[in-house]
Amino acid sequence: MNDRFQTALSKSPLLCTCAARPLSPVICSYEGGETVTDLLDGKPCVGLVLSGRVSVSSDTPDGRDVRMNTLREGDCFGISNLFDPEPLKTILRCEGAAEIAYIAKETLITLLEEDREFSMSYIRLTQQKLQFLLRRIELLTTQNHQVRLIVWLLGQGGEEIRFPGNREALAAHLGMSRAALFRELAQLDSAGMISTKGTLVRILNRPGLSALLQAAGQPMPDPPPIV
Repeated sequence: MNDRFQTALSKSPLLCTCAARPLSPVICSYEGGETVTDLLDGKPCVGLVLSGRVSVSSDTPDGRDVRMNTLREGDCFGISNLFDPEPLKTILRCEGAAEIAYIAKETLITLLEEDREFSMSYIRLTQQKLQFLLRRIELLTTQNHQVRLIVWLLGQGGEEIRFPGNREALAAHLGMSRAALFRELAQLDSAGMISTKGTLVRILNRPGLSALLQAAGQPMPDPPPIV
């Protein structure tokens, strides 16, 4: 079986226990900018990212494309609507060359019925996804752009953070304009809170960033979610 499939399988919070199962994946390659769905030849599937990155976005009523998440090796899509015949409502777009393994949803539903450990993994993952989306909604409805940026920075973990793509991609992820993102990065840089170089941010004053959040009445972000 494809070595990249086995590697991604071992990194997947949901599928890591299924290495010995007959999942019968169909592996497809995509180019940057291509959109993907949870349907393969009209058949509902769960997608497992083997390589590359896939952005998850949602269209707003005013026509904006709001970035919700970025999927990487080992991440899955098509989990939240496993039992729903309707396709995903979100927009999945490859940020560059990507490889995705498709596993029939009926195969995973059978596993849920037979394997308690897999069932518990699925329940945990869907709960984490729900909590993650609630935090994303809370963040995106915050009017203060600086708060949005600080919450994202502190929620990544570690002192060095790489943008999910370029600065335009991060602006889309945070639901703000590129100009607003540049302004907030520059202000935090000038205040000695962070330093920026290209798409890399180094946190210099974590207590100071936390204090800015507290002053704005915002709670500290949770650790990075498993998605």
